[in-house]
Amino acid sequence: MLSSKPSSSSVTPTYPLVVSQDVVQQRLQDILDAIEAIRCHVARGALSDGLIFDAVRVRLIEIGEAIKALSPDLLNTEPGHPWTDIARMRDRLAHRYFDTTHSQVAGAVETDLEPLKAAVRRLQSRLPALEE
Repeated sequence: MLSSKPSSSSVTPTYPLVVSQDVVQQRLQDILDAIEAIRCHVARGALSDGLIFDAVRVRLIEIGEAIKALSPDLLNTEPGHPWTDIARMRDRLAHRYFDTTHSQVAGAVETDLEPLKAAVRRLQSRLPALEE
């Protein structure tokens, strides 16, 4: 599961804050693209297939990495979403992969991706449109 605990209402940055508006838009789009890729992977087979599991795990890591690159001020506009927990899930998937169970990944895929997608779209809607 992307979130294992209730989220706190504020996010503490772990990386230097992204300041460029186009980079913020890109990180949000990266999250949406990773969610779509996860959906495509799962449509090809079950998480019990090692290749599918690994592909999904890598995309969950990408989601956490993108979230870490976003400003806490932006993330805090969606206070009900467990941003810090998602970032921690990324760290666990990347560094403690032997401790990651299929049920944790399956829980994230089955219950957490749609609310995350909705939250990211709301964040996108709060940002000014970029001039082409």
